[in-house]
Order: sequence, then C-alpha cells, then structure tokens
Amino acid sequence: MIKEYIYYENLSHSQKELVENFNNNSEINYEIILCEICNSKDFKTLFNNDRYGINQKTCYCNQCGFVFSNPRMSKESASIFYNSDTYRLLYSDDKSFTDDGKTFTKEMLYKSTLEKLRQHQPSLPKKPNFQEYYDQLYFDFINNEINNYETVLDIGTGKGKKLIDFGFIGKKVEGIEPSKTFNKVHLELGLNSRVGLLEDINKQYDLVLLTHVFEHLTNLDEVVNKLSNITKRYLFI
Repeated sequence: MIKEYIYYENLSHSQKELVENFNNNSEINYEIILCEICNSKDFKTLFNNDRYGINQKTCYCNQCGFVFSNPRMSKESASIFYNSDTYRLLYSDDKSFTDDGKTFTKEMLYKSTLEKLRQHQPSLPKKPNFQEYYDQLYFDFINNEINNYETVLDIGTGKGKKLIDFGFIGKKVEGIEPSKTFNKVHLELGLNSRVGLLEDINKQYDLVLLTHVFEHLTNLDEVVNKLSNITKRYLFI
C-alpha cells in the first residue's frame, strides 16, 4: 500500500514553505478516532500525508470500507487550519501566484479574489446541460428542479460567486465562511456574509448549500442533525 502521496505539480515555493510551517506548528494536534460509520477501531493506513504534504493520514476501515482522516486534526487545530487561511492559500489554483520571488500572501489572495468577483457576470438560470461541466451547472440544476424557495444559505461560501448568483435572481442569500480574507472580499462588494462554521448557524433557510464542504466536516451524526434543523425545504450537497 502507498504510504506517501505528495502532489507537487501546482505548489509554488511559498506554498511548500506553508506546508512545512504547518507541519512544524506545535499548536496542531491530532486525535485517533473510531470509524464514524460503524464505530470500528480496525483500520489500516492508506496515506501518511494529504496530496500536498500536510501530515494528515488517510485510513481505511476494515469493517465497513469507510475511508477517512485518522488520526485527524483536533477541533481546535482544524479551526487554525481553516481560519488562518492556510487552507485557502495552499489549495488555491490561481496561476498568477508563481515562483518569481513573490510571497504567497493573504493580501494577494484578497486582491485576486476581489478582482475575479468584480468580473463575475451572473446570469438567469437555464436548462442544465449534463453533457459537460460549467460553472453555472449547479445553479441551472437547482432552479430547474425547484422554484418554491426564497431564503438561501451557502455554507463554506468560498470566493462568494453563489451569493452573487442567487442574489441576482432575487433570493435572500447569506453566506458563512471561515476565511477572514474571503469575508473581507464579500463585505467589500456588499454581499451578505459572515465569518463562521456550521455550528455557528442558528436560523432556518429554505435552501441550504454545501459545495465541497461536507467532506471537511466531522462528527457526522451531529452534522446531519444540525443540517436537518437549519433546512426548511432543500439541502444541496
């Protein structure tokens, strides 16, 4: 079985430094957990690292086949990872960040994201085309299936395009995002967003969105109950 899996293709020099600094951060702790599906402690390690070299192991449950992070970052350590923008800086695919001597900074991430959102042109929903992937496919799919919703919550808002897209068609949309850098962009553009996580939500919405978010969540029983409590009608994952 493969024990090391480090994906270097899109890492700049400064991103590699980010990985090294995070791996050597004494505030980051890991905890061993049981399988969240069957509660088994019978598992084997598949990878010692994530694809970019973060010291996060991936294991396989020998009882039910569930693949999950274990040992995984503690709740406090995960908050450091997401709130500090380490996640956004490391996983960014922005090609403007190159090894030309520049430091890969939050300010660069902020300016790049702000410029991209200013250029984003929302459109009315149309019939989805499942023969190809395009940025608005999720939007076309949702609005082709349902129309009896008014309030929208985007969990893990990211750059904020969904806030613009749903606002454009008159929906009352809110976002919640751990990145203070992205939230700064949202506020600059007058978007309804705040810094936080799933546990910080205490309202109900007609439509709740999780795009590339569910796989980052832990304590799945609690997560499902929370999502059920805040969703009035529709949940899009």
